[in-house]
Amino acid sequence: AEIAKQQAEQQAREQEAAKHQAMEAAKHQAEIAKQQAEQQAREQEAAKQQAAEAAKHQAEIAKQQAEQQAREQEAAKQQAMEAAKHQAEIAKQQAEQQAREQAAAKQKLQELQQQQQNQGNPAP
Repeated sequence: AEIAKQQAEQQAREQEAAKHQAMEAAKHQAEIAKQQAEQQAREQEAAKQQAAEAAKHQAEIAKQQAEQQAREQEAAKQQAMEAAKHQAEIAKQQAEQQAREQAAAKQKLQELQQQQQNQGNPAP
């Protein structure tokens, strides 16, 4: 009976040790899992930050390109307006020149007609 009692106590101690060991292992596993989850969360946050930075950078580039395009369009518009103004000035000068030439030709024609009338009707 004493031997059986000692064996039972020994078995109880071993079971207690095994239980304790299992609890320690579970605690260790939980700690590792917690650290892995925290690491993953940090990596996800870093990736999110990186994506946000990249998006911000892309938006800045797009904004600069749009501004550059607007400046180029404005410059082209100005250039076109200047060219049109220049063309209009040339056309105006040509029209004035043509009007002067027509007036001179008309004047000359009238003078010739006057001379012909004078020659046709000699003064008495």
